[in-house]
Amino acid sequence: MLIGAYYAIQLNISDLDYDTIKSFNHHLATLLHQGVFEPLLRHWHVKTPKLSPSQYPSLNIPF
Repeated sequence: MLIGAYYAIQLNISDLDYDTIKSFNHHLATLLHQGVFEPLLRHWHVKTPKLSPSQYPSLNIPF
């Protein structure tokens, strides 16, 4: 959730409808799987779980 909120702020996403959230969640899940946020997580001293793509839950991020 922390990464989702951080990334939404960086993208300046404020008014979210269902389709925007669904698209954002899919994009965020892809970036997380690719390890794009690993440097940021290391900077924040956060350990990420190592899951296979099928084990990732739906990223329903409340704002």
